[in-house]
Amino acid sequence: MGRRQKEKLFERQRGVSTFTGKNLDMSQGRLEVHHIKGRIDGGGNEPENLELLPKEEHLLRHYLKWLDGENPKEVRRREFDTATGRLRDLNDEELKTFYDLVEERTGVKVRFL
Repeated sequence: MGRRQKEKLFERQRGVSTFTGKNLDMSQGRLEVHHIKGRIDGGGNEPENLELLPKEEHLLRHYLKWLDGENPKEVRRREFDTATGRLRDLNDEELKTFYDLVEERTGVKVRFL
């Protein structure tokens, strides 16, 4: 997604993460667009299906979908691959935040790398 789309989402969300309620920072280039209903599952690029999240929160969304035993096996496998495959894209601070968020949301301390 382009910068203008991210700016519109930022404005719609009033500069706050829809996931954690924390303030977002557009200046660092760390924000990503998350499809609430994945494109592979029929979701589109309509603004109401999109949210702007920091990288680590975006990956946590996918990680939590992997943990959700209600999801079909193929969805869980895809979400696991998405979350763990992109961990190497996080810098040390982002990785620490990801681990802290996992522990906060699940009560489990994890370290993948």
